[in-house]
Amino acid sequence: MTGMSRVCLRALDPTDPDDLAAVVAAAVAGAVPSEVMPPDDAPDPDEWTVVRERAYARFLRSRPSDETSWLVVEGAAVVGVARLRHGAAGAETGVWLVRSARGRGVGTTVLGLLVERAAAAGAQRLVADTTADNVAALGSLRRHGAALRAQGDDVAAVVELRARGSSR
Repeated sequence: MTGMSRVCLRALDPTDPDDLAAVVAAAVAGAVPSEVMPPDDAPDPDEWTVVRERAYARFLRSRPSDETSWLVVEGAAVVGVARLRHGAAGAETGVWLVRSARGRGVGTTVLGLLVERAAAAGAQRLVADTTADNVAALGSLRRHGAALRAQGDDVAAVVELRARGSSR
């Protein structure tokens, strides 16, 4: 069994205290707040505090009803969160991973699973936004056939799913 076959997505139940605790613990141990939640007015955007941990749990509980989130699990460890939000423009996705899961193909594996789920749900395209300096995300998006469009420091990505869905 390869390491990447041990990566899976498990539905995140934002009402389950155990799921929330696992995600918050993973974020605190392996990411900075600005990587996992919207900006706030705290003095240090890269420092976890008890208040910020609670704010992140509230953020997870308040996700829109048209969004599905999953725990990214490698082996038995939660190593991030992935999400899909279906809309008129297609399925929009976002992923964050703990530092120890980055640069080893975990993100590329997760993106492949999200492409499959979006196509199975009938989406015509998968869209994502990242930054020009996020080399790993750009590489994963390219490997899954994304068309990339730079807009200053931001990059918009679109993976066309029509051909994938029609071959099934």
